[in-house]
Amino acid sequence: MVDLARWEALTTEDARAAMLSEENVERVRRVFDALTPDPAYTRFIVDRVRSGHLDLRLAMSWLANQIRPDLYLEVGVRRGFSSAVVAAVMPEVSIYGFDMWVKDYVGVENPGPAFVRGELARAGFHGKATFVNGNSHSTLPRFWGDKPYPPISRLLGRAVPAPPADFDLVLVDGDHSIEGAYRDLSDVINHVRVGGAIVFDDIAPDLSELNDADLRAVARELGPDPNGRGGLLGVWRAIQQEHPNFRYFEFTEDSPGVAFGVRMS
Repeated sequence: MVDLARWEALTTEDARAAMLSEENVERVRRVFDALTPDPAYTRFIVDRVRSGHLDLRLAMSWLANQIRPDLYLEVGVRRGFSSAVVAAVMPEVSIYGFDMWVKDYVGVENPGPAFVRGELARAGFHGKATFVNGNSHSTLPRFWGDKPYPPISRLLGRAVPAPPADFDLVLVDGDHSIEGAYRDLSDVINHVRVGGAIVFDDIAPDLSELNDADLRAVARELGPDPNGRGGLLGVWRAIQQEHPNFRYFEFTEDSPGVAFGVRMS
């Protein structure tokens, strides 16, 4: 039976303290020690985690330990850092990862599904990992059965149906445009089980030290904002208004910020 009372009683402060606990920090550190070093981000993430900075991977580790997921869905995989953290807690979890595998994504290597499978094995994973390649705005609706797969996809065995049960844990960390992130969140949130959680990253980036060129790049990434949401935090709060059957938590103190919601009904 799903225990919702603990989520009702949980405060944002208590959740933050639990995610930053020595036990959780050490669990994440062990995962990164096992993975292939990434010259762009491994040391950066480990240093942040050790310094008491609330990082996405700490949130994923703690939530995986609380929820004990059997089914995990991730939009935006890259090297599989978050998947590996979840797999270290639940080695037999079934993972569904969605990514476009854009070469040199934001200037860093994006090595693809075969590499990620190897990284998951390094974290102790021995479940089933399914990777769905392509733009999530097309692949997610097909995955849920809302749109048909093209005939060629079925012929080549690339049609991937969703599992019969809702997901226990979902991470949305893919398209960072305002409209794209809103669409990804909207596409997955109704497929989280009661007592499961959805996680959203990068809600509060620190832009204070960026130069004009970098600020223009951020504006290009955010793209059009026809509904006046202002950024990814605004996207997250719009989702809260539209889906009040979740208990929401957001953490904006440590850039780039992270948030999660637990489905209560």
